[in-house]
Amino acid sequence: MAKEFSVTITAGIGSERHNHSFSYRQTLPHVNGSSEDIIELVPYCSYEEQINEIMKPYIDEYNERQKEKYKKAWERYNSGVIKSKPKKKDYKEVTYEYYNEHKNDAKKNPKTGKVERIPIFRSLILGIGDCEDRQSGRITKEEAERILRRTIKQFQKDFPCFKILGATCHCDEKGFFHCHLDYFILYEKENPKGLKVGTGLEAALERMNYAPEQSIVNGRDKVPLLFNAMRNQIYREMEAAMVAEGIRMQYGVSKQKEPDKNSGKNQRLKDWQKTQDAVRELQHNKNAALDILERDKVSPDDLKTALTTAIEITDKIDEIENSPRKRVDKNKVIVEFRLLDQLRSFVDRLISLIAVFLQDRDEYKNKYEALRKEKNDREAETKSKKRSPQKQEAR
Repeated sequence: MAKEFSVTITAGIGSERHNHSFSYRQTLPHVNGSSEDIIELVPYCSYEEQINEIMKPYIDEYNERQKEKYKKAWERYNSGVIKSKPKKKDYKEVTYEYYNEHKNDAKKNPKTGKVERIPIFRSLILGIGDCEDRQSGRITKEEAERILRRTIKQFQKDFPCFKILGATCHCDEKGFFHCHLDYFILYEKENPKGLKVGTGLEAALERMNYAPEQSIVNGRDKVPLLFNAMRNQIYREMEAAMVAEGIRMQYGVSKQKEPDKNSGKNQRLKDWQKTQDAVRELQHNKNAALDILERDKVSPDDLKTALTTAIEITDKIDEIENSPRKRVDKNKVIVEFRLLDQLRSFVDRLISLIAVFLQDRDEYKNKYEALRKEKNDREAETKSKKRSPQKQEAR
């Protein structure tokens, strides 16, 4: 059985200094490594310089449009079409200091009524395994680096509107192996009044043809979100990168909850732990079945084992889901929710793989039966021809 590790993908606030400055990191209590333990998965360059350089051609295009509008306004004034002289301030051009001008942007959230900061760049934290996995050596720094490098490379292909600014693996920290991925959003608008590009996350995901999805790692009480579509895709790519290392993934499960962390959605600790244990066991069985199906040769007994495992997983999910739990939501209202909805997708994949094997076997069986029938028909016809002359002589 291949090694298994949980994977977490979370959205972070993003800090260029935290991610890349070793002198700053030395002041942090959870850092105990050297500068060599900060692995830049992409070459580091100032985010300000990168963003200003990315925006420069769009600023040039906008400023040319403004100049042209100003010029045409003077032509209309000189020809008497308009009576007021055009004012330069009405055709203001944009400077190249895009980063500094927009790093503190904020807007009012229509849902909450609060003024919220608009991050000039976004950040994700990709984590592999937990503290115990790292400390025991079950996963090495080299394995984690290869997995994260491959994931980062695929990220740029999957999300062309996201420009990677930095990707850093922090091996100088205590805890699990993880990477901070910082990216700048940029997509082209249709018929814009200002710059021809936008920087909104959801608009960019829509431009890249992503649609809202249920989260792989959350229960069914969560509504489909565009961010989930993005995160689900990264999960799938991380899983592919781990498989390339001979490692299996367990989606978003922890071995043990830290007492001071409120990550259980107001569940009792024993309920939360019971759920995590069940998820880990089910995913282990799923991974064991996948190991069987991905062998070079799969025997009928192996196939039967994989199919039995898939049935057991499905039955276990049904059993757990038919036992609804309760939690207190943010409005202090007790609501019911059901668990392990995300494992449905894993079982579906497992059954699909089994179906491929079964279909191949059935096709082979059908071809075999057809050939046997054809052979039997030929033999019967030959026997019939041999009997015919003997019957004629007898007459």
